[in-house]
Amino acid sequence: MNKPTPDLEVLRRHKKKLAMALGMGAGPLLPLLGGLLSPITAGAVVVGSLVGIAAICWPFLSVLLTAAVVPLERMGRFTNDNSAVTFSLMRIFGLLGLASLLLHSLLSRRKLLFSLPIVLYGIYVFISALTLTFTSDFFRGFQWCSTMLGNLLFLFFVVNSIRSSKQVRLPVILWLVTTLVIGLYSIYEFHSGRYIVQNDRFENSGYRTTDDRFSTVILDYAEFETLGAVKRAMGATSHPAVYAINVILTIPFYAYLFRTTSSLSMRIFSVLGLGVGVYNVLLTNTRAAVVTLGFTLFCVFASKLVKNRLAIVCIAAGAAASAAPFLPQALYQRVFALSNYSLGQAAAMRARLAYWQAGVEIFEDHWLFGIGSGNQTELPHKLTNMYMPPNSSIHNEYFETLLETGIIGYPVMIAFLVTLFRRCRKVIRVFRQQNDGDTELFGIACFVASLAILLYGVQCDVMHFTLKGWWLVMGLIVGLSEMTIRQENSAPEKGLEEHEYAAT
Repeated sequence: MNKPTPDLEVLRRHKKKLAMALGMGAGPLLPLLGGLLSPITAGAVVVGSLVGIAAICWPFLSVLLTAAVVPLERMGRFTNDNSAVTFSLMRIFGLLGLASLLLHSLLSRRKLLFSLPIVLYGIYVFISALTLTFTSDFFRGFQWCSTMLGNLLFLFFVVNSIRSSKQVRLPVILWLVTTLVIGLYSIYEFHSGRYIVQNDRFENSGYRTTDDRFSTVILDYAEFETLGAVKRAMGATSHPAVYAINVILTIPFYAYLFRTTSSLSMRIFSVLGLGVGVYNVLLTNTRAAVVTLGFTLFCVFASKLVKNRLAIVCIAAGAAASAAPFLPQALYQRVFALSNYSLGQAAAMRARLAYWQAGVEIFEDHWLFGIGSGNQTELPHKLTNMYMPPNSSIHNEYFETLLETGIIGYPVMIAFLVTLFRRCRKVIRVFRQQNDGDTELFGIACFVASLAILLYGVQCDVMHFTLKGWWLVMGLIVGLSEMTIRQENSAPEKGLEEHEYAAT
């Protein structure tokens, strides 16, 4: 007879308490909703309540729901980007999952995991919050600290919800499915001629409103003198550069799915997702994204994620040659023209060099504690001799983190990233020894995604983006590594599977 899963066991032992709590909370709401809301809205609330109750009962369901809405970003938000605290579908599901996790841990007296990556990032969030006491940009600093706190809670939730190596696959699939749907929609909008005119060239804040929720393409004037107006895809995010790295992060995992399945439909899905993802990165018209995409594809090709390399090279070369004549002219205008990668032609690259030079001068005056987390006013105040938005970052993740928190917070952030890399390597090594090839390949995919983040951070503050897909897979990899640590500490001579909970 199969042993009941831990979640079901908790429900059986405490079903009366759970039923009373849910009834007392939801019962009074029903007549209130019936009198205040329309039938459709009330029905939606009831359905949402049922989903919420199910998420409370099964924490892993919350992981699946959150993974499915991760790529929605702006489409799933109920507030504008410039709100002090954003409210979205992902936050709703994340908070439900966190509440469910805490409830089940309390009822079952299961010890929660505060692994080293969680502790390090928590320390960095605390240091960042302290910088709000002296920052000259409190509003954006508060915004960023709120986002970091959300990242921390999400990481904690995912790490503590993973109880088996079998649980990592389904969240990844749901994340990739939604990404594919958004990618297809973005391609449709790009070729249908629909776009937002980004005409507030020097006053643009980079924020979007809920009115633009389903717009996935902009007409950008950032380099108007040299390139003119350029059409760029931004997907469900607020900027093409953000959308590009979000899509690039999925590339290793499409390869992981293709490599670890024998299902024809799943392989078709993986190939389609890979092709749509690559094309969407090109449609963002972001030069750094194209370089990072090439690097990521090389890492995928050079790793165990790919078999039959010669055949894949031939197929990829043939597909690229066939598609080249049909690519939009806008791509040749910005990302495929080699001259645009020179300082003389690329205004954005010249601006970044000016930003970095000004950043050095700012750091000399604020080297110990930094200028404050999320501060985007110091740089425009410093660069008064050039046109730029009223809020701007240094456009380099390593430099940005150093400027924001000084030499007090910078080592903590670096230690956090190093720890994540070590967890990836540990999962790869241990599951290779366990002859679990699928989980080993998942660890390799996470490692490749982390390398892409490091490269992309050279030209933009990538860790300040809403990379919920990256936080999802890092939570999964840390959860897996905690399983290996428990195995090594409890019974090294036994197989890993003897110490795992059954997948929900």
